[in-house]
Amino acid sequence: MKHKKVIILIAVIILVGVCVSCENPFMMGVAGDYVYNIEDFGRGAYINVINTTGANLYDVLEYDIEGDGSNYLINVTGNAYINEQVGLSSQNSIISIRGDGGNIFCNIEDSLLKIQGSATLILRNITIKSENPGLASLLDISESGTVIMETGAHLTGYGLAAVYVSDGTFMMNGGTIYNFKSDHYSSSEIVAIYTDSRFEKNKGAIIYGIDAPVGLRNIPNSSLGYHVVGVWGIFGKHCFRNTTMGARESLSITLDELGSIANHSGNWSWSPF
Repeated sequence: MKHKKVIILIAVIILVGVCVSCENPFMMGVAGDYVYNIEDFGRGAYINVINTTGANLYDVLEYDIEGDGSNYLINVTGNAYINEQVGLSSQNSIISIRGDGGNIFCNIEDSLLKIQGSATLILRNITIKSENPGLASLLDISESGTVIMETGAHLTGYGLAAVYVSDGTFMMNGGTIYNFKSDHYSSSEIVAIYTDSRFEKNKGAIIYGIDAPVGLRNIPNSSLGYHVVGVWGIFGKHCFRNTTMGARESLSITLDELGSIANHSGNWSWSPF
């Protein structure tokens, strides 16, 4: 009897050791279970894992994300074509969307993903592309929402803006914004930052400028005075960037609720107003 208990104890110890040392986070992920060593959520986080084909990604984002502060890991295994706005406003939730062979395409004249209500959206290994020049933005961040782009996340296509931030946070730790054409008559900056917001581009991420090669170059409507990245206060534009912000460069800026600059770093071009 004692030998059986010892054998069982050894088996349990081995099993726990394998789980803790597992380097592949997806091996640990099951819906509504504790997950160890997984990016975005932290060790021991309780998350809901959803594997979805592109065909039903809209339904997952609209109906399966509950506003209760829960964490969600969504693995996209096929291309998604979304032609309606998706609102992510789950209070204090972390929603990580990861491409596992799938990307997101849209053809709408609205913002594609609207992130607000203290929700955090994290993008990894997935491309989001607009096919409509009248698109308002791919990412609309407001009401204390946060978006974090990580390795393999890309924004591209057509529209008024790729990213619009007002009362929110946009952070790039990796990924790229490339070949986005914002030459519509009512266009904006490709990345537009407004009051009570923070923008942070860290080393590893790239935002291509008007100096980049064709195919990578972001194209703002310069005839209307817009730039690749523009930072706006109440009375006008504070600063901007038009040249490529490369992988070795970091820059950031924070605006308070009155639109004044609270702090900044990196190489900006300044606009007197």
